[in-house]
Amino acid sequence: MGWEPGNSARMRRRYQHLTGRVLRDTAAKVGGLLWPMAADGGEEATGAAQASAGGLVYVARIGEYLVPFRDRGHADFLMERWRSERPGQLAEVEEWERWKWEREGHGGPGAVRDRLPNRRVVHHAHAAFLPSGAREPATRLDPWSVDVWEFETDLYPDQVVRWGTLRRVGGVIDVRARARSKEP
Repeated sequence: MGWEPGNSARMRRRYQHLTGRVLRDTAAKVGGLLWPMAADGGEEATGAAQASAGGLVYVARIGEYLVPFRDRGHADFLMERWRSERPGQLAEVEEWERWKWEREGHGGPGAVRDRLPNRRVVHHAHAAFLPSGAREPATRLDPWSVDVWEFETDLYPDQVVRWGTLRRVGGVIDVRARARSKEP
């Protein structure tokens, strides 16, 4: 790579280190590109080769989310927790070949999880104040806190605490606050 002879070993150690998993995944991808069909097995052998190259991905289909896991137990746990908190919403686990997830899933191989997502509680508050300073009776019900998982990014504030005010007609001021914590 054009390094000086005396520094090449040090430079290789510093810039060319790769983990075993990265090397295996790369080798599997290159192998799939070079030999997409087994000589004597046709499509069936190709599917088996792709499956053995990457294995299964357990996809928890919960509500509108697809959350892929390496471990079936993690997917099952997430599905059961989702069902208990959101009755009536879709919750099931599907087994996908890894190559299928990489082709059709959101986020590719980097999205496949090897741990359970962290729980968070997102706290919401909404109040309206009259020009006199008195609090107006609540016009709508906002939950004070909502349990969410890290993949529900639409429920997350981008800061630990966020608040804002809005002046309505007649001098009424709306105040909204949102905060998050790691505690379930």
